[in-house]
Amino acid sequence: MAKPNENLLLDEPLHRWRCNYAVMLKAASLELNPALSPVRRFEELIAWMLSDFLVAGPAAIYCAMFLSPDAPRAGLMKGLRSQDRSRALAGVRNAAWDATYLSELVQRAQPHQYGKARCIFASADRSLSLLAPLLLFDADDRDAFRRHMAAKIEPWWRRDAGRVADVILGGMEAAQNRPAPEAPGVEDYVGQKIAEGEAAVSRPITS
Repeated sequence: MAKPNENLLLDEPLHRWRCNYAVMLKAASLELNPALSPVRRFEELIAWMLSDFLVAGPAAIYCAMFLSPDAPRAGLMKGLRSQDRSRALAGVRNAAWDATYLSELVQRAQPHQYGKARCIFASADRSLSLLAPLLLFDADDRDAFRRHMAAKIEPWWRRDAGRVADVILGGMEAAQNRPAPEAPGVEDYVGQKIAEGEAAVSRPITS
């Protein structure tokens, strides 16, 4: 709940949603590619974030669950394989809101934002409850972060858990020293990536 005198910047969550939506569209298109294994899909997603977009941490962690072979994924992206592709896009948009909800938790958990205020994450969504603690690991201790992340995602990734944890950590570290992607002449870069993603996900499903 906002403090009485707190200025609500409503454009910030909306901007985060658009960025998350672009990431979810990319993840959905990778999930629909039968030529890629689950771990390759996740690696391709992080590589795309680094080369063409930005590393959106909560969205990346969400996709570490969504793209995994053994996680309880029901409801993470509803209707993705529906013959009605508008249902698929609706499911991707809903996933983007879930990722934005997680990103709001990260924002509010920063000490400089709310001092010693206690932040409580409340959700009836079991998947979000499993994902939320992963966003609060201390990344300053590289070895501890990798160890904790691998242990938490092991039920989803089995023998590939360490590999996926390395991809997450590597993406976070690379993002710190990477300049933003350049797009001369493009007024709305995020909007362009959304349009590309919607076109990819809207393609008819072939059996």
